[in-house]
Amino acid sequence: MPSRKKLLEILIFLASKLGSTLRTVEGNPICKAFLLSWCGRIHVIGLPNNVQLRPVPLPTSNLTYWRQSIAWEQVGALDCPRLLAPQPEPEEKRIATIVICHLPASETLEIFKRWKANDIDATILIAYGGDAGEFGKLDPSINAIFIEDPNLRTTAHVRQRQEYQGVIVGAYRWLRDSGTHVSHVHMVEFDVFPAAEGAGKRLAEILESERADLLGYGLRDLSGAIHPHNTFELSNLPYMGYLRKTSKREQRGRLVTMLGCSSFWSFECFEAIATTEAPGVYLEVGIPSTAHHLGYRVRPVPPSQEVSVSFQGDRTDEIEDFRKRGAILVHPCKTILRRPS
Repeated sequence: MPSRKKLLEILIFLASKLGSTLRTVEGNPICKAFLLSWCGRIHVIGLPNNVQLRPVPLPTSNLTYWRQSIAWEQVGALDCPRLLAPQPEPEEKRIATIVICHLPASETLEIFKRWKANDIDATILIAYGGDAGEFGKLDPSINAIFIEDPNLRTTAHVRQRQEYQGVIVGAYRWLRDSGTHVSHVHMVEFDVFPAAEGAGKRLAEILESERADLLGYGLRDLSGAIHPHNTFELSNLPYMGYLRKTSKREQRGRLVTMLGCSSFWSFECFEAIATTEAPGVYLEVGIPSTAHHLGYRVRPVPPSQEVSVSFQGDRTDEIEDFRKRGAILVHPCKTILRRPS
């Protein structure tokens, strides 16, 4: 029997061929999906995973009581100001790169070396979420912490609300206890490849230009969207209650999403999240949403950087092409681990 993921792929494929065309207010096509009206609700079935839509009532030139129509708009990136007192820019950019990994010890060592070669001045820390026995085999010369948090070790990541809070707290404590002073933190997954030299410093420049505290890929404001990450977490009563109680924003129910493969922080923002006890929420929603509601400015990378980072497939064979086009990071690159550095 096909897996749940395969069945979803088949459904999305059928919808792309046979579904209704969803259009913007101006009439431009966005994508196709099946629309089903049932029990007074409209169900959108087979929407592509990378499409986040918000329904929009269509203006009508004639007053019509018997028929109303809606169109759709794609949600955009978040652009809200910082609500906290401004912090002075650091005199020197010192980056801590936290690499989340669960691979065998030999491959983990290669990942550590790759990031260290990318920026010899950066502090590289492996946040290990794999087998404890493999962690014990890690080369003692590398910086590494073992993450025991069960909320990292999920199988159905979105449904079980996989979190990186254990990683964030563990990395923060390691930096504090080791006396490692940094201005910025770059948290990446093991299959992110640094295509540009000094990737962290490049991202720090973007963060500074945006006057932001947290930088992400695929950042979207989910307000009013029918995307599953929004609708699922809106039912997360503990987290939504936490936002209503603690948020500094006027729109206390706003949720934000971004890819979990790479997030770049000011240390102030990283410390705030590490020391905040928010209820469990899926990491791709929780990280940007919590930072936003605590008053920090959350911004996306430039559009030119979005093209080299995706949530599916493998882009190892495209690394050189993306590098020539100025990409800072490439993701996912799982097969690069089987090739020489």
